[in-house]
Amino acid sequence: MSARKKLRRGLRKKESSLERELFTQEMLDVITRHMAVAATRCSRDLRYLWASQEYANLLRRPLNEIVGRPIAKVLCKEVFEPLQDDYRRVLSGETVHYEREMKLPGIGKRWIAGTYTPTFGADGVSGWVAVMSDTTERKRAEEALRESEERFSLAAQAGKVYSYEWKVAENALTRSSEYSKVLGLNEPSRLTHEEFLNRIHPDDREVYVAAIAALTPQNPYSEATYRFMRSAGGPLWMKSSGRGLFDEKGRLQRVVGMAANVTDHKMAEEALSGVSGKLIQAQEQERRRIARELHDDIGQRLALLSVTLDQVRVGLGNVSVETQNQLRKLRKQLMEIGADVHDISRELHPSTLEHLGLVRAAKSWCTQFGQRQGIDIHFSSRDVSDSLPERIALCLFRILQEAVHNASKHSSAKRIDVELREDTGEVHLVVRDSGAGFDVRAAMKSGGLGLMSMQERVRLVSGSIQIDSNPKSGTSIHARVPFDSERAA
Repeated sequence: MSARKKLRRGLRKKESSLERELFTQEMLDVITRHMAVAATRCSRDLRYLWASQEYANLLRRPLNEIVGRPIAKVLCKEVFEPLQDDYRRVLSGETVHYEREMKLPGIGKRWIAGTYTPTFGADGVSGWVAVMSDTTERKRAEEALRESEERFSLAAQAGKVYSYEWKVAENALTRSSEYSKVLGLNEPSRLTHEEFLNRIHPDDREVYVAAIAALTPQNPYSEATYRFMRSAGGPLWMKSSGRGLFDEKGRLQRVVGMAANVTDHKMAEEALSGVSGKLIQAQEQERRRIARELHDDIGQRLALLSVTLDQVRVGLGNVSVETQNQLRKLRKQLMEIGADVHDISRELHPSTLEHLGLVRAAKSWCTQFGQRQGIDIHFSSRDVSDSLPERIALCLFRILQEAVHNASKHSSAKRIDVELREDTGEVHLVVRDSGAGFDVRAAMKSGGLGLMSMQERVRLVSGSIQIDSNPKSGTSIHARVPFDSERAA
């Protein structure tokens, strides 16, 4: 091959690479133009190739002082040095998630959560795309909750707790002298069990009665949180922890325990729930908007570009076979990019969930994900209502996505079982695999965002989630959300 041909081929390759680079940056700009998310694209030599306006706003610097410059020159030393390990990991091909407190120049300390996703070129990892968000308000709410828990512990020691004894045969409940200070009441310390039940908020009474009914000689401990109604001053949130004492025939004789005023703790929980709920709602709105941008704008533009490219190929007429092949390859790449954009759009906002309901949307997603990843996902459902509220359906769908993604990425399992069912006024989602498993306690301590997100989502719909796993023993994730299908119908 002559030197001139090699030179032309090299130039064409560089031009093609430059066109792809410009197209990628244009696509990133379109996606993030109206988003409240900071995003950047960086090169292997630690330079900014592109940055969104929101990122510039986060740093309070104009874009022309960011793009094209070394990261170390844009960020101060206190911010740059802790990030170097993350840079090394993403440049090795790993997707990196982090959440840490940073001292931003001219702004002060802010909590930033980010994800670094590697980008690839002909020679391997060429850099990464970073998406970041300011989570300071959520962290402050979590800190307030932690402080309230500490205050609760001190309050208990300082006298916000009283003891009680319920003698079943005498139907008499006697409270220690601290009850008047805890409840702010001046009334007899002794009352019947029925009189005490009547003071519990009607919506909480069933929970308290169920906790007492569940006492057995084998399981003599109970716990219940409820609102105690006062004649003046409004209700108090109380938490009772008791132990049942039984005779030789297994009959309940007495219940002794402690009751604590947890009103401050519940108020902090509600404040945190409100902040978390707003964050999740904002996230879903952004997902929907990005998905719509991808489908209606970028997807359509890619389709038009593919048609135009095909017309150019036909219109060129008598050109070399090599040029024809290159044009076909480019069109194939465009179609593949279009398919990827469509998949990302569907992952961000599953329109099938709105139109077909949870069961069919979940089944369709499992089938498509399994085909892409080469995993056997066995989906089953039973008696799930078509009238699930959108917030419950979306909650369970997002938990399904997170659980299956985690199993695919970490467990090395070749089969994942997914079950959706409605039973006894609850909707259940169970995701199981027989893969590598993990230490749940260690994962929770490390602050894994995926597990925390699942717990937060299910809590916002008054549900619960149980995660069972051990190294080399597989994983089971069981989410349950209360729902009365007859009442909804």
